[in-house]
Order: sequence, then C-alpha cells, then structure tokens
Amino acid sequence: MKSSACYPAVFAVDHSKAPRIIVTAVKSIIVVAKGSNAVLRVTVSQASPDIPNNAANRTWFGPLTAVKANDKFLISSDRYNLIITNVAEKDAGIYTFVAANVVLTKSVTIRLMLKGLRLTVNAMQSTVTALKGYNAILNVIVSKVSPHVPNDPVNRTWVGPAGLITESSKFFFSSDRYTLIITEIDQSDVGNYNFTATNVFESKTATISLLIAARPTLTALKSIVVVTQGSNVVLQVTVVNASPDVPNNALNRTWYGPSGIITPTSKYSFSSDRYNLTITTVDSTDVGMYTFTAANAVGSDTLGFDYGNLCLIWTAKETDTSNSVIGVLAGTLGVSFSLFLLLFFCMRKRRMNVRQRRSEVEMPSPPKSLSATDTTSLRLKQLSETQEKSTLASSRIKESLRSEDILQPEPVYAAIQEANEILESEKETLTANAAYSQTKPAQEQQTEVNKTGVTYEEFAF
Repeated sequence: MKSSACYPAVFAVDHSKAPRIIVTAVKSIIVVAKGSNAVLRVTVSQASPDIPNNAANRTWFGPLTAVKANDKFLISSDRYNLIITNVAEKDAGIYTFVAANVVLTKSVTIRLMLKGLRLTVNAMQSTVTALKGYNAILNVIVSKVSPHVPNDPVNRTWVGPAGLITESSKFFFSSDRYTLIITEIDQSDVGNYNFTATNVFESKTATISLLIAARPTLTALKSIVVVTQGSNVVLQVTVVNASPDVPNNALNRTWYGPSGIITPTSKYSFSSDRYNLTITTVDSTDVGMYTFTAANAVGSDTLGFDYGNLCLIWTAKETDTSNSVIGVLAGTLGVSFSLFLLLFFCMRKRRMNVRQRRSEVEMPSPPKSLSATDTTSLRLKQLSETQEKSTLASSRIKESLRSEDILQPEPVYAAIQEANEILESEKETLTANAAYSQTKPAQEQQTEVNKTGVTYEEFAF
C-alpha cells in the first residue's frame, strides 16, 4: 500500500479586503478663545476589520496623558468627537486620536491653540553691565505660552559667545531656567547671550548683551582755542569707553567756565548731546579755562588743566588791521630771537668741541694765570649769569606772545626750552669736573688744563 504525500493547502487572497484603517482629522489646528469650548473631530474609513467602539480601540490623548470622559472632556458616542469645555491655557497643545483593530493601529494629531496666546519671550534688560570680577544676572520673561514650554535644556536653552551654555561653576540657572547667573565675569564673557524657548508650535528667542562696566574717557578736539574778539567759538569733546553710557543731562554731562557751571543762555548753547559748547560774541570776560565732566554709574572723567587738557580762549586786544600786523611782526621777532639764542648756544658748543679736539693734537701751553679749579669756577659763574639772562629773556618773550596773540607759540617755547637745557647740561658737566679736580694732585690738574685748551676769554659774553 502506497503512502500518500502531504502538500500545503493553497488559498486565493482577495486584496480588495486587505486590512486597512484610514484616520483623518477634520481640522488639524483648532483655535479658540480662552473660556470657550473646543470641538476636535476625526473620521475613520475603510476599517477592515471593523474597529471596536471602546476606550481601548478608539482612544484620545491630551498634551500630558490619555483623556477620560468627565465634565471637562466630553466624548461622542462613536468616540470620534472630543469636546473640551471652558478651555484654559493649560489645555492648549497637541491631542492625538488612536484607532486600532485586531490587525492595524492608526493615529492622527490635532493642535489646540488659544487666540492671542502665542509664545512670547522678552529680555528684562537688553543690556547688562557689570564690574569686572563680579557676577552678572541675565533674566528673560516667557509669557502667553500656548502650549506650555517644557522645562528642560532642550526647550529652554541659553547660548553665549562661546556656544551652548550648560550648568557649571561658571554658569548657574534658576529652577525655571529663565535666569542665567555668570560668575566673576571677565573680558571673555563680553558679548550676546540668546535665550530660546520652544513648545510644540514654535520657538522664540530673546537676546541680552553683556558689557563690562567702565567709566567714560574724554578727549578734546583742540586743547587750545584762539579766536578774535567778537567772533563765536565752539569747544568740542568726545567720549569713549563709557559702559554704561553717560546719561544725557546737565548732571552727568557738565560744562564749567571761568565763572563756574555753564547753563544755556543767549551767550552759551549746547549741542543735543551736550558734547559741544558754543560761545557767542567772545570778549575779554570769556578768557580762561573751560572744563567738561562726564559721569556714568561707574565713575567720571574731566577735561581740564589738572588733566593736561585746557580749553583756553585768547582774544586780540584790537581787531583793526594795523594792530594785527604789529602783533604778527612782534611775534615774528620773538620767534627769530628765540631761534637765534638756540643757534648761538649750539654753535658755541660745537666750537668748543672743535677746539678741544684740536688741543689734543697741538697740546698748547696752559694759561699761566689760572689753575684748573679756578677756570672751572669761572666757567660756572659765567654760565649761571648767562642762564639768568636767558630765563629773563624767555619770560619776556612768552609775555609778548600772550599779549600779541601769536597763533602758534609752541615752537618758540620749544626753542627756549632747548637753549636752557644746553646751558644746564654744560653746568652739570663743569660741576662734576670741579668736584673731580679737587681730588687730583696739582700736576694732574695742570695736565687737565693742557687738554682743555680753553682760556678765560672764551667764556666772556
């Protein structure tokens, strides 16, 4: 008897009846006013096999958990409609409907939003200024949140100049992460800090700039201003490195003149930023020192004589052409005289150096009437007399420059100063030689006289 073989059974499959579920939201976004009711609807079609009508197979999920029918949430008999009563801010978010049969599971989402309650992020201060080495506190305010922003590093983030900020010994966050504390700030911490809040709908960012506090630094465009009588003059200053900025008011930006604090009048006027002072119809009463003070929360700076900058007005005594020409001529003579003094002393010193080099070769006989010590003493005496005459001449020249309104007296002063320095240098050298010669034997002193080759007559003026 033959044994019969076993073969698998073959069945025909009807693909038109393949398992499927199509779930669609009537509206994917629902926007309602606070306190009103919201209706979320879905449709289910071509369910094969059918979806049992129960909470396990037709399920609604809210932003946080599964939705159960109660006074707040009403579910239709087929469970395809969800009614949310008296909508509040906490109800906003994403709702999910899940449909499942014995074969498949499908879902769809609907976003519930409140009118006028979009995510808003604002910085409490757009700029924060702190002293170097101290702590800085940066705060933001997140409001009109719909839906809520999860409190985690992904949805509430801070980004600084060096990138994403994580909590460390340098950076601390408040419990809601809306406040950032930066400890012991230095120059590397200066820059922009961005806070970003993200919910399921959108992201918003607020920016805060961190600066290191510094007092203002002032400079004058001109330290000396010269004008003719009857004209107008503008004194100008610039302010840099002020952090925070200098408040634009009379207390923080102040001008002082020869008579004290200056206020706007027909005589004085300020620019809108108070950094420029205009004086109209200048006369002799306006001559003097003008100072400007700028102050912020950190400190202040002042332009004035004590700080090496001077706003000084010089006015000519007369404005007619003849006196102006006389003033220019007098100034020219003063400059020429000063340059002559400088040239005289330079040439004299050069002539002495030449004679000294020549004496080293020719070795002339020393003067019989004077010793080396006597010669040095005479030199010192004569140089002192010459320096006194030079000082007196310098004073007269400076006085002449002031009275005759010389526009650029600085080169004259420099020439006088250089001439005086030459005299002083010569005196110091001779004084040192005199002290040295007193310790030498007479024969060595005589040798020094031989080397100098300079006689008494050469020092007569």
